[in-house]
Amino acid sequence: MELTAADRADSLFAAYFAKTVRLEADGTVPAFRVTASAAEPDQVAGMVVWYVLEAQVAATPSRLTMLNALLFEVFDDQQNIVQVLRLPGEDRRTLYFNAREPQTQALRF
Repeated sequence: MELTAADRADSLFAAYFAKTVRLEADGTVPAFRVTASAAEPDQVAGMVVWYVLEAQVAATPSRLTMLNALLFEVFDDQQNIVQVLRLPGEDRRTLYFNAREPQTQALRF
């Protein structure tokens, strides 16, 4: 299957995301859904496909745990960066994951 601007395979990505990313908010696993996606031309890669996923939680969590293993099975040097923005107040935290040492990380707010 070739990804195009009209056919981005949102449901396939959502299923892959559910298998490779683990996120818990105060011990609860939220259900994510794709709310936006697009395919855009890129001078280096040819095309970049991006997705926005959202989930609802009952209350603002005080602890998040996450493992982001996207593409770890494809590239042994894959690196994933996740930025968490807690509003209000714009408390921004960054998590770094790499395929050579995949491990769950935790944030406390």
